[in-house]
Amino acid sequence: MIAKNRFLQKKFLESEGIPTPAFRLARNHRELVVAHKALGFPGVLELQFVDADGAGPWLVRDFDDVPRVLRETKGRPLIWERALPFDRTYSLEVERDADGTLHFMPEVAGAARGYAATIGERLGIVGTYYVTVIESGEQAFVDEIAWS
Repeated sequence: MIAKNRFLQKKFLESEGIPTPAFRLARNHRELVVAHKALGFPGVLELQFVDADGAGPWLVRDFDDVPRVLRETKGRPLIWERALPFDRTYSLEVERDADGTLHFMPEVAGAARGYAATIGERLGIVGTYYVTVIESGEQAFVDEIAWS
């Protein structure tokens, strides 16, 4: 289910043309090495599946950081993301009515608002959902979507 799988969320965002940090699966040692080679350091490791304990994400600056993250994640599947320099990051709360009317908290304009609207429409979300946004310079990236 896409609501609990960050990898599927990121694939969805890509398919909709919504910017998201570059990512690769890192579910095992081989994929971790491939992801590192593709995206380099610094990177961000996060659990592939949304977890109730809210663990992560973990910044990995070099290979010395990786064993600690692997111990903390206890073998759970991961995603490696390219670490982005950012000016700010925030969670946008969106209420989408059955007729498609959107209500934003906080009120926001620009790309993030458009991305959030596209996400709600394409996924058919009715109710409250959250869009985590990373702003880097003039660019906005969607990092994660949360809803139930």
